[in-house]
Amino acid sequence: MRVFPISNWTELDVWQYIQREQLALPSIYYSHQREVVRRKGLLVPVTRLTPPQDGEQVERLQVRFRTVGTSPAPARWRPTPPTPAPSSPKPR
Repeated sequence: MRVFPISNWTELDVWQYIQREQLALPSIYYSHQREVVRRKGLLVPVTRLTPPQDGEQVERLQVRFRTVGTSPAPARWRPTPPTPAPSSPKPR
């Protein structure tokens, strides 16, 4: 039998676990001021792969994308939740 205990965790479950265990995270996981455009109701990051299209206005907003390490990053469709307070790594 294969068991995946966190496969049904929500994003909130993961953030609460990280906070409870005082795990250190790279700053890339937190929200930052980023250049984005609004496209079809989504916030799309402005990158060389996703440049602004004609008529789009570039905005600088506080945004956290849920997926890190993909390019282009998935678009945001709702306001960014607040960044959890960074914590020091738990001594082992």
